[in-house]
Amino acid sequence: MGSNDYYKTTFQANGSEGATSGIATASWLNYNGYRDQSQVEKGLFNGRVSHDWGADQRLTATFNALHTPKAEDPAGLTASQVEQDRRQATANAERLDAGQDVDQQTLGLLYETGEMGSGDLAISTFFTRRDFAQQLPFPGPSRIAYDRQFYGVSTDYQQGSEVAGLPLTWVVGADLHRQVDERRRYSVSFDGDVTGQTQDETQNGTTAAVFAQGDLALTERLNVSLGTRFDRLRLSVDDHRTSDGDDSGSRTYREFSGFAGVSYRLAPRQQFYATVGTAFEAPTFTEFANPDGSGGFNPDIEPQQALNREVGIRGGLGQGIRYDLALFSIRVDDEILPYEINNRTFYENAGRTERNGVEFGLQWDISYTWRVTSAVTLADYTLKDFTDEQGNDADGNRLPGLPQEQWVTEVEWRGDGQRFAALEWQYVGDLYAENSNQTRVSDYWLLGIRTGDTVRLGNQNLSVYGGIRNLLDEDYFSNIRINANADRPIEDRGYYEPAPGRTFYAGLEWAF
Repeated sequence: MGSNDYYKTTFQANGSEGATSGIATASWLNYNGYRDQSQVEKGLFNGRVSHDWGADQRLTATFNALHTPKAEDPAGLTASQVEQDRRQATANAERLDAGQDVDQQTLGLLYETGEMGSGDLAISTFFTRRDFAQQLPFPGPSRIAYDRQFYGVSTDYQQGSEVAGLPLTWVVGADLHRQVDERRRYSVSFDGDVTGQTQDETQNGTTAAVFAQGDLALTERLNVSLGTRFDRLRLSVDDHRTSDGDDSGSRTYREFSGFAGVSYRLAPRQQFYATVGTAFEAPTFTEFANPDGSGGFNPDIEPQQALNREVGIRGGLGQGIRYDLALFSIRVDDEILPYEINNRTFYENAGRTERNGVEFGLQWDISYTWRVTSAVTLADYTLKDFTDEQGNDADGNRLPGLPQEQWVTEVEWRGDGQRFAALEWQYVGDLYAENSNQTRVSDYWLLGIRTGDTVRLGNQNLSVYGGIRNLLDEDYFSNIRINANADRPIEDRGYYEPAPGRTFYAGLEWAF
């Protein structure tokens, strides 16, 4: 339990009988939320059963279920609303009872065997069913519902062999996935009454892919990796509401992507590596929404293409020190960015974006009882060759929503048994809320503490723990709605979702 009426209960059981084992976890969450109109109720179930045939065959079945009857949305606030009352929801969010209702179930099967030649074969399949309903925090075409079926099969085969006497590990595989959404959208009045249906369509997405990768050990220290993947993706819309015109259509993409890497072991505990790869990401159906209101596919939005490069060194030093240092550079052509018009979110392609930076991670086991872990990211995220939705030249501006500095550190103490205490701090640098970089969101520090202990009662364990988040009661935001309300003056844009101040939590766990 915790502040703002947070309650969560979890049950877990596991066991085995011969070659069969299983585990099941069920939980229920109730949370009134920090802000008005932010209550959440959520139930989760996860189950897994595995059966082994001999030493080289295994069949695993998983079942996951999500039930979220309530997930309210308080909407984004303007700067003046935040100053007036950080906890408030917008008037429309409360009037329309904005939020989501979600039910989802997933069944999966995984078959693994080591009896296919001299390699290992894995075949997996899944089926997901999702019912979703949402009321957005504004009147108009703001009530959404869809029924989704998502299913597919994947397989890969891995084997070790030799090339010119050199050890080679290779893998080949294929994916075939399909998603079908029955989507509806309705218009609602200021009072929440449904005034008409604006969308009734079937959205189909089918993807087929093949891939291969090999890792060749040129020497005991030097290893080279090469990989490639081909994707064919077809997206189609069948419009069932043709009284305002037929918005049916389809788009098909065929794309290759590749990867190359090299690693060199400088010493038994030191490794240098370098990688370069490409990636392809098509717009989703949501991102294809047409801002001119005509429905169908937005003809002006294209897939984004990324080139990823990274070099780094990682390893361990004496006295319990492990580290990871990486330099990265990512260039994305036609990156897909959001913006809002009339409270609806649409998407556009940026000309190009660049992400260049350094990441450093450190873990230091000072002694048996003391440990320090720390991770820092320093980066430059930049828009290139981009004019925003209002005609502003954003070339050279920072990519909105991303801080250039992030630092997380934890100091942990472990006592006798399972007694522990920890101090954690986090720094998040400033960021901008829109492409034009007119609204700067300040940086902030968060400090937290937690502690706990376990008492053994015969063959049972009773654990108690607790902590304080945001110990210094810092004012910050859990989310910034990027490019929100782009058709309004800056001061009237609802960018801000305030985060809780100082909060407390405590828990009890009984294992038997």
